[in-house]
Amino acid sequence: DDNVRYSTRVLAEHGRSAAFLIADGVVPSNEGRGYVLRRVLRRAIRHGRSLGIEGLFLGQLAELVVDQMGNTYPELQNHNEFVQTVIRLEEDKFQQAFDSGHAILSDALTGTKELSGDVVFQLWDTYGFPVEMTEEIAGEADVNVDMEGFRGAMEAQRQRGRAGGSFDGDRAKIRVYESLGIGSTSFLGDSELRSQCVVVGIVSKDSIVNSVQKVDEVELILVDTPFYPEG
Repeated sequence: DDNVRYSTRVLAEHGRSAAFLIADGVVPSNEGRGYVLRRVLRRAIRHGRSLGIEGLFLGQLAELVVDQMGNTYPELQNHNEFVQTVIRLEEDKFQQAFDSGHAILSDALTGTKELSGDVVFQLWDTYGFPVEMTEEIAGEADVNVDMEGFRGAMEAQRQRGRAGGSFDGDRAKIRVYESLGIGSTSFLGDSELRSQCVVVGIVSKDSIVNSVQKVDEVELILVDTPFYPEG
């Protein structure tokens, strides 16, 4: 079956790409190489679902990459734990959004030749369903996507945000945290006071940055931590 063959090849290629990117220090984000990685992982989830795969599976795919290519590329073996952690966090975060958003999208595509911009915006804003994935799925169903209407809905939200004053700033910061893809940081302080932690993001002035100066005030976002998170 051509569709099965295509999805299988997507999983093989995307699993390999994701493992190498993460082993090279890339983590999912909304810009640069991190955005490429996020799209690769999410597209792999979509094609896994089309093959009938349920639950978390990308970690097993990455393990196959390490097993088959780790001797030639030892960085895969050296960073295998980090690769597994990043994939698990991103996949766990996105699978529920995908399942909810895909069900709504499937209903919206039934019996129509154009998907409204409002639906595209709702999928993105409410469920975190990527716009490019909406376009891809709609294209496979021969349904046009009203991107002009989507951009109009985006602009309307920005105007509401500006009218909301400080709330818009809070929402912007929440968006930054959400874009890191870790959900919540696990607290280790009940059992240990020191631990090795993965830094998944550096935040400065409500933006994700790759480097900072000594005088900058920043936030370090960790996968887990023994520090007590003051309420």
